[in-house]
Amino acid sequence: MLFNPYGNVVPEKRRPRLLVHYIRNRSRGTPFYLSFVNFAVWGMEIDVFGNVLAALTGLAAPSRGCELVRAILALEAHRPFPLRVVGRPIQIREPLWRLYMHRHRQNFPWQYHNGGIWPFAGGFWVMLLARLGKREKALVELTRLARANQVNDWEFNEWFHGLTGEPLGMGGQSWNAAMFILAFRTVIDKKRYVY
Repeated sequence: MLFNPYGNVVPEKRRPRLLVHYIRNRSRGTPFYLSFVNFAVWGMEIDVFGNVLAALTGLAAPSRGCELVRAILALEAHRPFPLRVVGRPIQIREPLWRLYMHRHRQNFPWQYHNGGIWPFAGGFWVMLLARLGKREKALVELTRLARANQVNDWEFNEWFHGLTGEPLGMGGQSWNAAMFILAFRTVIDKKRYVY
């Protein structure tokens, strides 16, 4: 309930109930689970990958999973490649910006963990679509995931810029190759590898 404070359920215990009330009164509703909750602040940047995992692992009911898929598509977090891990990157002058995000010049908006595209997460996205019975969309996204991994002669880049799709990070990432194979097998073989 804390990470989905906009639903109809109100926590029974006092502290969680106060947190939910505080969030509801100080923010606009969202179909997404919040990335974190603290008494004074909460994550509204939209942890796309976290929401995909919530739906894929069954934390969210299938109907809620379909709602999350629609919201991710509306964000266009699957473009230019699947999947951008943050829907609305934290900007440099925002209260949630931290100095460590400058380190290695990686976490600027639309980069690395702050809105970059991770093919690894894209594999989970494809699997979620397949699990929810959206096979045609899963095939389209699997093809787009293949195009991302195919860049630089199948280099399997670690991550891509969230807007431009420029390949960044290290090449030869085995986790991207493994997730691509798992997503492929899930869609093509119609198997459910994650429960």
